[in-house]
Amino acid sequence: MDNIIIKAMTDIDERFILEAADEGHIREVFSKLTDEDGFTDDDFVNTGEDEQTDGDTAEEKQTKKKNTKRTHKVSFKKILLVAVISILLFAVATTVSAYVFDFNIKEELVEFFDDHIRLHLDKADSTADSYSLLGTDLAKELKKNGISPVTLPKTLLSDEYKITGIKYQFDEFFNSTDIIFESTYNSGVLNIVQYNDKDFLTNINVNLPEKGEEIKINDMSIYIFELEKVANIVYRDKLTDYSISLNCDYETAIKIAKTIG
Repeated sequence: MDNIIIKAMTDIDERFILEAADEGHIREVFSKLTDEDGFTDDDFVNTGEDEQTDGDTAEEKQTKKKNTKRTHKVSFKKILLVAVISILLFAVATTVSAYVFDFNIKEELVEFFDDHIRLHLDKADSTADSYSLLGTDLAKELKKNGISPVTLPKTLLSDEYKITGIKYQFDEFFNSTDIIFESTYNSGVLNIVQYNDKDFLTNINVNLPEKGEEIKINDMSIYIFELEKVANIVYRDKLTDYSISLNCDYETAIKIAKTIG
């Protein structure tokens, strides 16, 4: 079987196969195989009309012999075709299973790539219902630097966590900050980007996660992901994007996300 697979892969354009598998266009692979070899579905059928008899002339026997060889060749091509399509179907099924495993986010919001996903937050609920932390020292600090209003996880502002650094970046299109924090049990970075206009908003890329889900907090769609014991919380409020990277487990990240207000 290995030899058949290798032969099948070398008989046609390998890039075409991979692209077709990626897009799920199995029928296109079938068409390419049949078109390049110059035969159709009817060629796969051996009607038995080419069987030689004792009464055939030498010329008739030679003609039927050629037809028989052609039928055998087509049959072998059919084996190759079945092998290739089986491989592609398995590959597509495996890929889809990997994407949806432990992943609970609406399909239209996520675009998958080899090593990351892209969140289309323009299609998500992205308007906070309230801003309960505007009176905190952190919210006042951010406002002085052109980032306001903000909706943050209350947990990260509790006595359990300590802010160890704040870095700002200012641009004609946006103001942003990285807030570094830590606790006895974990640490992380809260990145906030507040854009000057909706035309500057972009989609957000996240490393391909092992699991992910969407929850609704403060009337916003909040997205939680985990990859190799690092959790990410991603959300948008109007013109402000939030991304929180945490060295904690998935369940802890969900608990933190649920305190956003």
